[in-house]
Amino acid sequence: TDPSVNILQSLANSAIIAILQTAGILLLCSMAGYGLARIPYRWATPIFYATLVTLMIPPAVTFIPSFIIVSQFRWVDTYQGIIVPVLFSGFTTFLFRQYFLNFPRSLEEAARVDGLGYFGAFWRVVVPNSGAFFAAIAVITFIASWNAFLWPLVIGQDASMWTVQVALS
Repeated sequence: TDPSVNILQSLANSAIIAILQTAGILLLCSMAGYGLARIPYRWATPIFYATLVTLMIPPAVTFIPSFIIVSQFRWVDTYQGIIVPVLFSGFTTFLFRQYFLNFPRSLEEAARVDGLGYFGAFWRVVVPNSGAFFAAIAVITFIASWNAFLWPLVIGQDASMWTVQVALS
């Protein structure tokens, strides 16, 4: 009943943010998980452990530094200020790594025999055969992004950038 709250704009903001965050997280975390699971290099294990360490850091500890960085980039009241800082998820990367460790190597080896590198095998063989897993991660990520409250409240200070959760509150 408050005329100062544009609920349609808030729904549109929530949809844009949730879709872009979901797509970004699926892209970045799936490639990171695949790299950690399948590409042999010297620093794979330390990078994996560093990713696991990010799960042990409470979000409250990184909230103020993240806000300072976003404000120095002048991203307050912008979509990128809400979306970019949460594009990497240690938990999602861990899930993708565990999934790709159990993915059949024979399919990737067939792609390698056909001349594809790691990147080509990932995009042409692994991703198309992992649709159900990607869908499950997408649903979980979309719901978490749609329900986010505190970060969009702090970054989207102008009423035109409010998500539906902020507008309803």
